[in-house]
Amino acid sequence: IIQGGWPNGYLAQGSDLGITKNAVSSNQSGAATRGIVAQLVYNVLDVDIPEIDPVTGRPETDLDTFMERYMGITKAEGEIVGVEDKVTSKFTGELYDGEMAVLVKNETIRMDYTTYTDDRTVIENMLGQEAVVFYKEGKGGNLNQLVEIDQETVDNSVLTVESGDIDSFNGQTLRYYDDSNKTKSISLGSDSMSLYYNGKSVEGYTSADLENWLSPDSDEFIYGDVKLTDSGNDNTVDVVEITDYEFMVATKTPSTSDYIVTNKVKFNNDEKPDGYLSTVELDPGSVNYTLTITNASGTEIAPTAIKANDVLLVATSLDGDNVIVKVNSTPVSGKITSYSSDENSVTISNKSYIISDYAQLYFDQNEMEIKSSIQATFYVDVYGTIVYGTFSVAAENYQYAYIITAVYDENDESKATVMAYMPASSSKKTFYINDRVTVDGDRMNAIDAVEALRGKASFPDLDAGICDEEELVTTNVSQIARLFVTGTEITEIVTADSGSLGTSTDSTSVLIPYADLSEVKYSGGNNFSGQFYINSSSTIIYVPTDRRAGTYSKRTASSFATNEEYWVMPFNVNSSKVADLVLLFGTSGSNEEINYQTPVSFAIEDATTTTNDDDDVVSLLNVFNGTTTPVEVRAADDSEFADVRCGDLFQYGSDSNNDATNLTSVVKFSDVEAVLDDPSQTYDFSDEDKFYWAWTERYATTGVPYSRVYVGNVIEVMEDGSNYSLRLTSDGFDVDEKDREETLIQIKSSTKIVKMNERRTEILAQRDGTNESFDATDLIGSVTDGERCSKVAVYLYPGNTCKMILIYE
Repeated sequence: IIQGGWPNGYLAQGSDLGITKNAVSSNQSGAATRGIVAQLVYNVLDVDIPEIDPVTGRPETDLDTFMERYMGITKAEGEIVGVEDKVTSKFTGELYDGEMAVLVKNETIRMDYTTYTDDRTVIENMLGQEAVVFYKEGKGGNLNQLVEIDQETVDNSVLTVESGDIDSFNGQTLRYYDDSNKTKSISLGSDSMSLYYNGKSVEGYTSADLENWLSPDSDEFIYGDVKLTDSGNDNTVDVVEITDYEFMVATKTPSTSDYIVTNKVKFNNDEKPDGYLSTVELDPGSVNYTLTITNASGTEIAPTAIKANDVLLVATSLDGDNVIVKVNSTPVSGKITSYSSDENSVTISNKSYIISDYAQLYFDQNEMEIKSSIQATFYVDVYGTIVYGTFSVAAENYQYAYIITAVYDENDESKATVMAYMPASSSKKTFYINDRVTVDGDRMNAIDAVEALRGKASFPDLDAGICDEEELVTTNVSQIARLFVTGTEITEIVTADSGSLGTSTDSTSVLIPYADLSEVKYSGGNNFSGQFYINSSSTIIYVPTDRRAGTYSKRTASSFATNEEYWVMPFNVNSSKVADLVLLFGTSGSNEEINYQTPVSFAIEDATTTTNDDDDVVSLLNVFNGTTTPVEVRAADDSEFADVRCGDLFQYGSDSNNDATNLTSVVKFSDVEAVLDDPSQTYDFSDEDKFYWAWTERYATTGVPYSRVYVGNVIEVMEDGSNYSLRLTSDGFDVDEKDREETLIQIKSSTKIVKMNERRTEILAQRDGTNESFDATDLIGSVTDGERCSKVAVYLYPGNTCKMILIYE
């Protein structure tokens, strides 16, 4: 057997047997490396063990390989013709869960593939393909056990064509576009071809069936893909697997009690897409169907791996016995850089996405306009097609603005500027206009943009009832708009749509008036005579009489006095009649009187001075008045506001320029400080003459004052689960139990707790060095800590609702 002596004869024999393949070293007389030894061991596994017939003295012909004799593993080369209930026309038997079939030289070998993988889709993807399989023969009636599959040493051709790439299907020829967008064709005319639709074999199919599913002109044209397998690469398609999906967007993870997934996308009852799925059951233990769920990478997952907003593609076989689901959990977010209505596609981050008819119908029904420059989150399927989406506008970019002036350089059409009042920053700002700006959807240069603004400036039609015409100094572009701003450059302008008066919308990219400009009475409680309402999210812009030089300002509900009339115009009013934007015109709009609705403000620090838009020196205050974030307050510099100290509690009104006026002290910190520094002093903080309480304003049923401030010691902090209450002295820092008056305060989840710093120069909203807000655990009661108890001011509004707590120490 050996071809000559050592070493050449041995090397020649090893080469003939394939033992030395990829394992020959140039240094044949030296020690073999570990890599060479490993390769030699691997190669020898499939080499016949030579045997001599003891009778004839000749070599045996029916030999075992090393793998068969010493490892019990058999090698077979054939075609995979069945995986559980999914079989080709070349297999007529029955397979059970975890079983596969391989056709080897007209003999079918069944084996258990779960010893190789638990993921059925791994084996299913090889259906109809040639493969080399390695398995252990079952003994004593046991099933063969799959060990390994080798597809690299055999020749198969597998082509998967997405439905969007199918050009046509006529007779038996499928024409499609390849990756380079070239048209190719393939014949599906084999008589022995096996056809699967949504995972189940279709018996007795006709060419008409194929045309219904694969022709883009057909009403039954699929959404999904067609997989074509040519076993042995002999130019004959042996297996065709068609998958036709329907869309869903998961509302939440399905419960294990019913495994029902609910569709988040809702349509009008009278107009739903064909095959719309409102719910689908994905029970992995169902006896009525076989379920396969895979993620975007093709790995099989459990139903409980599905999360809210996941996009599901659901395919059900014709008999309902097989359900295939593909899940994509990765949405696409960013600014839309381009939108093509012709191709129905958008581009985000230089990548294009097709908008499905399903998604487009949803957007149309919900009046969601797709356009460039808006921010969007699109939920896409595994093919990258948009199924659902939400639109938003970057708050720092796309803002309400009242345009004051717009000018251009007549010698350079690319140069123009806009000055506008920006309520988001409560300031006037100047921006450049991009030389290819979009105005109400039309692209134009800067000069044309200014001219377009001039043409729209007559809306609303301001009349003499708003202001004194003799003092009115208008500009030829004065109007409300939305500006999309990048840095200092305007790239898009949206003006008011006067033709859609009364339209309600939740969109953040339009500007639609709800009613004509009129004089409307403010009824109190955010109510304008039932015509429309405002809330804390409403933007209110005061537009002065002098449009060019007057003081623009941002207002709040406290700017309006009950039963007073104001010239107002609401925009973008939702279905609850709440306006997102309100324009307040003329010289009205002040609320100088202090009344029972006026909130109590806590000065965060001492008053400072600054200059306003007209270069006048004004006092500037930062205050908390029950708000989460500080509120900026301006007042004339020569007023008593200049003397406000950190820790002062006061009420104030506002004039027509939104400057603070009529300061009314509630509690001065100088009085608190005197008692803190000398506990022997006493001070009656409940003296009605010291501050305004509007005692005449009471609740009809309880007789409780509308608002109240208590200054005192915390006696006890009481905890009931996650709820807290305070026992508090109600007339100062009096710890004498015989004489003190007490009150009980309930701390709400909305109560804002702040604390004065040790130097008494600032009120802090967060614990030192952290982002953590103060809570009830920061309060110390005298019951447990004696004179270490917290000294506080508690603001109740209305009645016994605790709005704010200021911890002095």
